[in-house]
Amino acid sequence: MNNIFTQLCSSGRLRIDLYCLLAILLCYGVCAQAQHRSQINTANQRGDHFEALLTFDKISKRKLSAESYLTAAKSAWALSLPDRAIQEFNAASGTGQLTKEQNQQARLSTAIIHYQEGRPDEALIQGQKLLSEIEESSPLRARILTLTAQSLIRMGSKAQAEQKLVQAFSEASYLERSDIAFQLGELQNQLGRWEEAQQYLRTIGSEEERAPEALRLLVQICIARKDFKEAETWLNKAFNEFPEQFNDSWSFYAGGLLAAQRGDHIKLQDLLTQAHQKFAPSDSWLTLLEAEQEAFLSTAFKARKG
Repeated sequence: MNNIFTQLCSSGRLRIDLYCLLAILLCYGVCAQAQHRSQINTANQRGDHFEALLTFDKISKRKLSAESYLTAAKSAWALSLPDRAIQEFNAASGTGQLTKEQNQQARLSTAIIHYQEGRPDEALIQGQKLLSEIEESSPLRARILTLTAQSLIRMGSKAQAEQKLVQAFSEASYLERSDIAFQLGELQNQLGRWEEAQQYLRTIGSEEERAPEALRLLVQICIARKDFKEAETWLNKAFNEFPEQFNDSWSFYAGGLLAAQRGDHIKLQDLLTQAHQKFAPSDSWLTLLEAEQEAFLSTAFKARKG
């Protein structure tokens, strides 16, 4: 036996066999890590975020890529594990494997999480730091501006937030612009800047997700400005294009108010009758609609008596 071992060593065959064994083990390890990374991505893509994190935790930290950290961060975020998500986003940035834009996107994600977790001050600090690094206009910069604006609003600095949102609107992609336009309209309405609010709200097309909310806000602003004719134009558009979203008690009240303003008692009475059938007697908008009819009848009676 010793002679055979000596012969193998002298012939170099044992050394070759050992190298082959090491190569096989190394290949197995690499393949296993690659398989785990693939499993993480697959689980994440099909929405099985718990499985994605379990698989991630099985991989040796020395073998993890930036992509794996990002996937784990997104899964943790989806599972409402904010601290874990921040940890993995930071780890991804720390690998040095991300492009400049990927790194900035990962940092934006951590800032968004801080905002969602009730830490707008931290979100604002991180957002402003990112803005100082990105001078050229871009959709990413627009998203950062939007986050800083939302943080400022939550901190009570609405005028500063308006400036950020105006900037964000000018730099945003077409797909993201309508959402920023609505946020601007909402904020400017709160600031009493009705004309500017209407300008931004009118840019939201009927095909946009924010369209029903924009139409509702446009009607509310027009009523506040006593521009009842334009209010009726927007409300009719809302009834025609989004009947399901405008089947609530507020919509009946708004319709009744506008009917009363143009002297259409029949329409007012019809809306009130329908509202009584649809809504509880305690509904506040139904109560206001009833008050609107009483005021209309009182005014009409005084006019006839006079």
